Amino acid sequence: QYQDTAIGIDTTFRVLGTDVNGCRKLDSTSVTINALPIITTGADTAICIGDTVHLRAYGAATYEWNNGVELGQHHYAVPSSNTKYIVIGTDTNGCVNRSAIEVLINDFSIVADNDITICMGDDATLGASGGSFYNWTNGLGAGDMHIVSPGVTTTYVVTSEEDGCIVSDSMVVNVDVNCIEVVNVFTPNGDGRNDLWLINGIEDYPNAIVKVFNRWGDSIFESTIGYLEPWDGTYNGTVLPPATYYYTIDLKNGGKGVAGSISIVR
Repeated sequence: QYQDTAIGIDTTFRVLGTDVNGCRKLDSTSVTINALPIITTGADTAICIGDTVHLRAYGAATYEWNNGVELGQHHYAVPSSNTKYIVIGTDTNGCVNRSAIEVLINDFSIVADNDITICMGDDATLGASGGSFYNWTNGLGAGDMHIVSPGVTTTYVVTSEEDGCIVSDSMVVNVDVNCIEVVNVFTPNGDGRNDLWLINGIEDYPNAIVKVFNRWGDSIFESTIGYLEPWDGTYNGTVLPPATYYYTIDLKNGGKGVAGSISIVR
């Protein structure tokens, strides 16, 4: 018997056989020892959440990946958590080896404050948390907090960066262009309490026009520009009876205005 076990060199095995009659014969077979393929996938890596990682392997003829990745040498994946990808490579000799790459997720994130609604002319405070540095759109610049007073509903986007990962969130400041509170019942009986029809917040609309009508649609009250003198429940100096009346309020701010009913109780 002769044997050579070096990689890539034939190993020859010889056998001498003798039958029952004492006849002998020598035969041999050769076995080639092939080296395992060296599969490489690159070093473990870290990516930002939502980013794409390029998976690639070398050293074999065909490649089979785990974690739902298809066959092939190159793939792109978007893992949502830390993931270990294992690839099994097979060379042209049918020899199999494997390699692995671990992808770590940098789950850095920031959170902007909840959306809010303000009345036109009021201030709103913008805030964010979760990062160490913040930059806001709409010309606000850096800072974790800003005070704004938008004239229309506005979305503010805040971004932050950490370890090369840029994340963002947004906060909407809704502006109510008809931000008034109409008192729908008043008692003009001269007792000094609730004698006038109040419209809370209308002082913010100095050009507003307020009109009141009876149930037949006759105009019984119309303010001058603004609502400087609240209605006292009279018409041309005459006390009006208890009833339901109807109003329109044009705030002169480009909005659609306000309409509803008002009740006099005596």
